[in-house]
Amino acid sequence: MFKFFAEKHPNKPEAKDSPTSEQVFEIGLKNPESLHRLALDLFVSIYTEFLGNTALQSLCYGGLYLTGSMTLSVAEYLRSPEVGFLKKYNERRPYLHAILSQIPIVISKEVNLGLAGAFVYARRIVFDLYDYHK
Repeated sequence: MFKFFAEKHPNKPEAKDSPTSEQVFEIGLKNPESLHRLALDLFVSIYTEFLGNTALQSLCYGGLYLTGSMTLSVAEYLRSPEVGFLKKYNERRPYLHAILSQIPIVISKEVNLGLAGAFVYARRIVFDLYDYHK
């Protein structure tokens, strides 16, 4: 996303940079006038749409859990009133507000949650395969 904005605005000093995702988020959070912020805002916009679609497809009334390092990198930004993430999430589809408002969004601070879940699942498979329950 950063490269897209860098190509669109080649005269900006940072347009020649090749930042990592983490750097885009870090600089974008600090500098609202930068290309990094444009990329960050586009990411948040796409992320919001994706989360709304996921919530509607799965009807996860127990909660929509956001995990991983990218989520943690932008968690405070998502919560800020200037972004209005939850407002956009709930108001993007006003006709579905009754459903979306019942689905809580949870940001997990555990970076390796997916890995831990995979471990638990693998352990269950091994226990079932070798019948360790007896």
